[in-house]
Amino acid sequence: GSRVPFVIETPEGNLGILPIEESTPNRAEMASAGSFLKFYERTKLIMLNQASKVVIVNNRILQIPTCLVL
Repeated sequence: GSRVPFVIETPEGNLGILPIEESTPNRAEMASAGSFLKFYERTKLIMLNQASKVVIVNNRILQIPTCLVL
């Protein structure tokens, strides 16, 4: 199953926010993200991480350094 602790719901779809501890997601975190996106059709996901740059994983997943949102 998916473990995405924060979800913002709107009429246009959902935005999941998944904090991760490292600069890149591990296999379990990617599996959780995939499960979340599969379950919710109109959903996108932001992974907050410890990296130094923004990474577009695909058209539904974006990795953003936590420092950019604080």
